[in-house]
Amino acid sequence: MILNYILMHKSKDRKNPNIRCYYATSKSLGDVTLANIVTEISNHLCMKRTTVNSIIKTCFELMAVEMSEGKTVHFGNLGNFRFSDMNDKTSLLFIPEGDFGKMLETVNYVKLNRAQHLENICESIFKSAIPIEK
Repeated sequence: MILNYILMHKSKDRKNPNIRCYYATSKSLGDVTLANIVTEISNHLCMKRTTVNSIIKTCFELMAVEMSEGKTVHFGNLGNFRFSDMNDKTSLLFIPEGDFGKMLETVNYVKLNRAQHLENICESIFKSAIPIEK
């Protein structure tokens, strides 16, 4: 598994203000939407996109119901989902298992150079732009 990162400038070191501090921030190289996943599953299983989409949406709805009742949802090789409460803040906790858990054991860190980072920013802006009709 590849984890891309860039170095971000952090405020100066409190103990020694002459030292500039940096920290690594992970960066994604793109997004995959639910529509992309539905299309891939549809093509792979030779099923209609609407059927696959309905199955996935129903799965999410049932997960939400079970989790709202305080249950942990065990999603096979993917992992477990449950709500967690830390410091009066509720969040969704995902614990990977199987192949996803193994991916975390084999993380390969790749530092993005400035050009790659800027290209990624431009691409995400371009993708989110609203087309203008003539």
